[in-house]
Amino acid sequence: MALMTVLFSVSVLVYFWHARGKSLHVFPLSLWILLGWIIASTAWSVGPGDTFKRGILTVLTTFLAYTSAQALGVERTIKVSTKVLIFLCIVSFLSCLVVKNAIHQPGDAAEVVGDWRGLFPHKNNTGAYCVIALLALVSPSRPTRPLYALLLALPIFGLLVMTGSKTSLFLFIPALLVLLAVNKALKLSDGKITLMKTLLVMIAFSLISGTLLSSYLIEILNDPTTLTNRAMIWQVLFAAIGDRPLQGVGFSAFWNTPSNPYVTGQFVYIAELTQGHNGYIDVTAAIGLVGLILALFALFVVPVRDGIFVWRAESASIPFLFSVISFFFMHNFTESSLLRTSIGTWLIFCLIIGCTYTARLAIPGKLPRQARMPFS
Repeated sequence: MALMTVLFSVSVLVYFWHARGKSLHVFPLSLWILLGWIIASTAWSVGPGDTFKRGILTVLTTFLAYTSAQALGVERTIKVSTKVLIFLCIVSFLSCLVVKNAIHQPGDAAEVVGDWRGLFPHKNNTGAYCVIALLALVSPSRPTRPLYALLLALPIFGLLVMTGSKTSLFLFIPALLVLLAVNKALKLSDGKITLMKTLLVMIAFSLISGTLLSSYLIEILNDPTTLTNRAMIWQVLFAAIGDRPLQGVGFSAFWNTPSNPYVTGQFVYIAELTQGHNGYIDVTAAIGLVGLILALFALFVVPVRDGIFVWRAESASIPFLFSVISFFFMHNFTESSLLRTSIGTWLIFCLIIGCTYTARLAIPGKLPRQARMPFS
């Protein structure tokens, strides 16, 4: 917390120095409302102290990401962040070849023993970082030449496979398809229309699939042993959501909060867990259905809208930005990184959506309404 406070103070000074003489628009209005709801949840939280501290930390990290994107610019932000991520993934791959503890050992959970994790604490984190690094290397905005990108991609893909992170490995394919589809659409005269049709088809497919598979999903949730015991965890979260459907138990107050009443009795086995392996269920349990709607709108709808708005102006960056947003959206159905400041994936995602907002602010005379508060 002390480190984040120092970084926050430095970023504020840099941001205001960089933006001197200009209008200051740190966040879109939708994000201000979401962050306000997170802090407000302290009032009804089962662990108000934890909610307030973790809420402030979320505001700080989000501020750091957005102001960094605005100070550096879209292109430089993507290049710097992806170069660092690629470097870490390469070092992680090499460390697994020579360092014993870079691979999960018998002291870890039984299901991850033997999986590669490299420099990161868990193989699932490593898998997500590998996917984002690979997307950066195959995108038009890649930070290096095509041949070098290929040489770098091979060990990173090898690391992804060796992590045993099935979710990240599986989701790499649709995220890559999104990148290729957006890149193709940019070359068409009716690219925006093509993209909108693609998004509508994807939404319709998801709704139809959800309807057809609803009975099957109910059966899965009734069996606590399915989905690597995720369903067992979700049952506890659904119990909390049932009691507080609109407001939740308080931001970040479900996990690692001793006063949480839902980790006692028959559910005491989850007391040592840190996430529910579904970002949307976790968010709903924490800040309710109201918070989930605010989060989906601020973190996905608005950034995609901004990306479509700057379609041509940021043609080199848009495919990568959209592919990472789509990966993060899909990844949170089986892992929790949404609004989790302890996960590096969240910081990367903040940088990405901060880039879409920064790109829109750069369009002369087209300042989005959300940007006119509170610093204009």
